[in-house]
Amino acid sequence: MSEENSTAPADQAADEQAVAVEEPTTDGGASETEAELAKWKAMARKNEQNAKKLAEKAAKFDELEVANQSESEKLTKRVQELEGQLRTSEMSVMRSKVAAEKGLEPELAETLTGENAEEMAEHADRLLDAINRRFTEKKSPSPEQSGAGAVGQAQPSDPAALAEAVLSRRR
Repeated sequence: MSEENSTAPADQAADEQAVAVEEPTTDGGASETEAELAKWKAMARKNEQNAKKLAEKAAKFDELEVANQSESEKLTKRVQELEGQLRTSEMSVMRSKVAAEKGLEPELAETLTGENAEEMAEHADRLLDAINRRFTEKKSPSPEQSGAGAVGQAQPSDPAALAEAVLSRRR
């Protein structure tokens, strides 16, 4: 495009000189033809200049369109990031709420799984059942685990008497 710009003014000047150098003819039709030719050349030059200006504007428009498109992509990416953060926050709040409703310890709230409150509540119920089973098993040991004999039988507090009771059970 820069070569066209540098050669176009030289062509224009040569065309103008060629028109000026020609000798006027005595025939009226020839001068009309020359006038018509000059008019069309002037219009052509004007159209070339307009085309160059429009080409420059089109190039600038394309650059702006690309810049706006990348800006749009940046905004779309940011919106997606914020939506992800919002979803994470909503899930955390939902876990805490379900844990509080079910009576689950707050430090166990983040262990709840599920895509909605109902699934999280089911998981909380399973956790509580498992915890209660363990707690119940550990809270009431069997007589063998506690070292007690038959239920209701008193344990001797004296070590010697305790040893005698254990030995008597084995006999």
